Amino acid sequence: MQFKFPLISALFAISAIATPVPSTQTSCANVAVSALNGLTSQVADLNSALAGKEDPVSLANAIIAGFASDILTILTTGLSLPCDATLTHQNQEDICDAASSFIKEDKTLVSTLSSKRTVLSDTIWLGAVEGAISGLASATNGYIYPIIDSAPACGGSIESELNSLIDAINEAVGAY
Repeated sequence: MQFKFPLISALFAISAIATPVPSTQTSCANVAVSALNGLTSQVADLNSALAGKEDPVSLANAIIAGFASDILTILTTGLSLPCDATLTHQNQEDICDAASSFIKEDKTLVSTLSSKRTVLSDTIWLGAVEGAISGLASATNGYIYPIIDSAPACGGSIESELNSLIDAINEAVGAY
């Protein structure tokens, strides 16, 4: 009886050591990757929706509604992503890959929008579409730079991709 308590305590201590506890690093990285993958999917869905539209009214409505939704998601997700934990190199690489996919999908969307310019050229929606595209640049900048800060391993490559996206956005806005 007198040995029961120390034995139970020892078993708890051993099980605590043997049980993997999710770290702040891993959970922060998982949240960031999940958020980026969700945004990438949302942008891909918008791109698919726009690709088949040739009617100026439905195209303009889809662009404005889709961009408003994407930008709102980017901004609200960005607010919930601060990561105070120092991430492992693998965590950083996972975040870099997800951020890269997000930026590439944004660039594909901008390319689709550039190809739709002629559909909207003689309509009243050009200004609203231009504003939506410009808003994407601002929201993406504000979202990606904190990710670069929390995952320094991807700084150079992601910044380069982001600059390429911003150039494509500026070119698209200039075309509109």
